[in-house]
Amino acid sequence: MKEKIFALIAVLSLLGILAIKQIEQSRSGNEVRDGNDTNKKENNTKDRARHRTPPVIFYAPGQRPVAPSFELPLLQGGTLNSSSFKDKVVMINFWATWCPPCIDELPSLEILDEQIKDKDFLLVTINVDKDKTAAARLLSRLVDMPGGKVPGYIIALDPSGKLAASYGTTKFPETYLVGPNGRILVKFIGPRNWDRPIYIKLIRSVLASGTTPSMAPMGGTRP
Repeated sequence: MKEKIFALIAVLSLLGILAIKQIEQSRSGNEVRDGNDTNKKENNTKDRARHRTPPVIFYAPGQRPVAPSFELPLLQGGTLNSSSFKDKVVMINFWATWCPPCIDELPSLEILDEQIKDKDFLLVTINVDKDKTAAARLLSRLVDMPGGKVPGYIIALDPSGKLAASYGTTKFPETYLVGPNGRILVKFIGPRNWDRPIYIKLIRSVLASGTTPSMAPMGGTRP
């Protein structure tokens, strides 16, 4: 009789142990799944952020700010005075060597400048590094890479960052399209593939009309 009781206790104990293990495994599995779900949500959020189109601001007539005037040193010597921009369409791009997206878009800026061959258009890039030699060192490395060449666009230096701040730049890169009347027509926040036909078409439209199209072609916002 005692042997049967001991045997029954042993069986019940074994069943209890198995039950506890199953519960633990179930909880562990749930934790793994929850972790995976969290990772998936985070990855989806990152993917959406990665593919989100950076904002574009089209200023409406009557609300277009005057582009701040300036005189800055040029990378290769001399100075650049914005008074020389009179009656021209000017694209002003603020960038830094410590900004990877800024560097990524430099080749497409070169292509855009080559595509729009117009005496009334100027592409001006303004480097904001505190170290005045940083831009020269970076461009030297880029030129030495396969297919690299000296940029044909203007490169000015704003080591204090004061000009960038006066334009309202809050992060880099930021780009401003200024009309022939000296007023800012469009503000591009963040990097772009500037060689895309839509940007070339927009600039050519401004060159032809002196202003942005009544219907912004890039789905931007207006302040």
